[in-house]
Amino acid sequence: MNIKKNNINTVVILCAGSGKRMGKYTENLHKALLPLNFKSILSNIIDSFPNNFNFVIPVGFQKKQIKYFCSNVHPNKKIKFVDIKKFSGKGSGPGYSLLRCKKYLNKPFYLISCDTLFKNIDLKADSKKRENWVGVSKKVLNLKTENYCCFKIKQKRVSKIYDKKKNKKNCYPFIGFCKIFDYKIFFKFLATRSYINNELQISNGLQGIINNNDLFFKKLEWKDFGSIENYKKNSLKAKNYD
Repeated sequence: MNIKKNNINTVVILCAGSGKRMGKYTENLHKALLPLNFKSILSNIIDSFPNNFNFVIPVGFQKKQIKYFCSNVHPNKKIKFVDIKKFSGKGSGPGYSLLRCKKYLNKPFYLISCDTLFKNIDLKADSKKRENWVGVSKKVLNLKTENYCCFKIKQKRVSKIYDKKKNKKNCYPFIGFCKIFDYKIFFKFLATRSYINNELQISNGLQGIINNNDLFFKKLEWKDFGSIENYKKNSLKAKNYD
């Protein structure tokens, strides 16, 4: 398929973190390489996107594993690795990783964490649309909002972000997957470096888009593989996500 000039065909997969929530599972292995239906979680993510998409992958913890794996399992994919030296401690976080990738993202892009699988979206069609959106759960969940980035939605748009805020009601959790069309606004606000739990989160950049009333949402089917409990539970139910 020929890519039209305005089509989005770049994906950032966040792979720099150490995956502390996975405990002993990631003592010697990056969480993105854990097996799921006879291939890694990372391969499941990469294969979810059309064949003509390009990938930017920030790497830090166990970065050699990710690079070696991709060179052998996905040799035909166009992948740019960005080394992230500060992948833990104050000032680290997904927002910091994105700022380090900025020079490769002077265009609209998709962003996904390395422990999220998604369903029910036609990316070939979506890549042609000029809009920003965040993926959210299909329903409000009963969860501890202080552990998540959550959104308040109004009509077709996101009206507020609650990032790691306690006791927020009637909001939808972020699934770790979004599309950034207004990348200049996103990076301008991301660079303000407002920390949440000592980390730079992508919610800083999303707030700039919300200020323009231009952040939409998509209710998606998804599975989270970011903790031991979720990995055990969802790996048994993931055949539909292979």
